[in-house]
Amino acid sequence: LEHAAASDLVVVTGDQKDFTRLSAQWLTAGRTHSGIVVIQQQRFDVRQQIRRLTRIYREAGEYGLRDRVEFLSKWPVADD
Repeated sequence: LEHAAASDLVVVTGDQKDFTRLSAQWLTAGRTHSGIVVIQQQRFDVRQQIRRLTRIYREAGEYGLRDRVEFLSKWPVADD
């Protein structure tokens, strides 16, 4: 998270437990990050993951995912 925040990159991870905790710790400490997307990799094939990540990117708005944790499963696409 440290490297991603310094590079203005979004973290894409399967590690829900650690990264949701880290995000909460950072925000409590007044630090910001560029966002975290949690993927449960067993649930979606690579095509579905890419389509959902693309949807998140397109709909994130002006501030992107700044300081947010998103779950890929909450971003369905038409062909899923």
